[in-house]
Amino acid sequence: MGGGAVRHGFILAARGAASLFLLGFGVWSSLALLYLARNGTLAATAAACTVPIALWAVWRGKLWGFLPQALAGFLALALFFGLKPSNERVWAPDVARLATGKVKGETLKMDSVRSFRWRADDTAEPVWEKRSYDLDQLVSVDLIASYWMGEAIAHTMLSFGFEKPDGTRDHLVFSAEIRKEKGESYSALAGFFRQYELAIIAADEPDMIGVRAAVRGEDVRIYPLAMPKAIARDLLLRQVNLANRLAVRPKYYNTITANCTTVPFEIARRLVPDLPTDWRILASGYFPDYLYGLGAIPNGIPFAELRTIAKASDRAKTAAGQNDYSIVIRNGLPKAGLF
Repeated sequence: MGGGAVRHGFILAARGAASLFLLGFGVWSSLALLYLARNGTLAATAAACTVPIALWAVWRGKLWGFLPQALAGFLALALFFGLKPSNERVWAPDVARLATGKVKGETLKMDSVRSFRWRADDTAEPVWEKRSYDLDQLVSVDLIASYWMGEAIAHTMLSFGFEKPDGTRDHLVFSAEIRKEKGESYSALAGFFRQYELAIIAADEPDMIGVRAAVRGEDVRIYPLAMPKAIARDLLLRQVNLANRLAVRPKYYNTITANCTTVPFEIARRLVPDLPTDWRILASGYFPDYLYGLGAIPNGIPFAELRTIAKASDRAKTAAGQNDYSIVIRNGLPKAGLF
């Protein structure tokens, strides 16, 4: 092959790569302007129209053809990075308060533990409580996965169980969620463009599981985790520390990089530095399968069987209003616990 052919091939490859970049950047800029610009639909349409001009410029060598997309991209980037997260907005009632906590001796004192009893998805009596937990009584950690859009997508939460001297248990659930403003609804696409702040909500199980299983009709599954008690304690306190930080320094939610699964995973990876990354962290519905493979979920029975046993929505509906709610929803689950 002669030098001319090599040069021609290199030019074609470079133009192809540039075209892919401009196409991707054009799509991102258009979507960013859709959500961030004052007249979003008009701005997004105008930005989209710059893409074919830029692609034409790549193949025709017309430098001026890049200018419209460059201007649209600059505006999108300026709007995107100009946004600042805030804790001072008119929030939806269920995320009106952020969890905070502090440790005194062996006692964890939590402020703003949510204890709503839901009548409908948007109807509940707002109850926020101060509660205390004895860290020496920490005996269990459960992964709760709530499926609302097929098997690939689930909202994941961690429930920490404390056994009192009388044998009863108290459970504290931590959930990383979008902090919706009043009247706002969730969009996975909007979650890429700084439309929601990240919230850590602490709640009891009749609230956090009840609203998903009995009110929203989601498929809630409970997976007991097996781990050393020291790691469970650190995992709990890191959840509290993250909640405290967000209460002071708000952060944006991101559909991929800062969501309900990546937050507990990043916390766990700080405790176990060699914890492998995996595609199932992004496809959150398969996160329990990932933990099962690592041995964090007891694997004495096949995962397909365990997944069936873990389904707790029917039990949660039956347990609504009962004092032994957390016991009923765990009927039939394998024992794990801390060691």
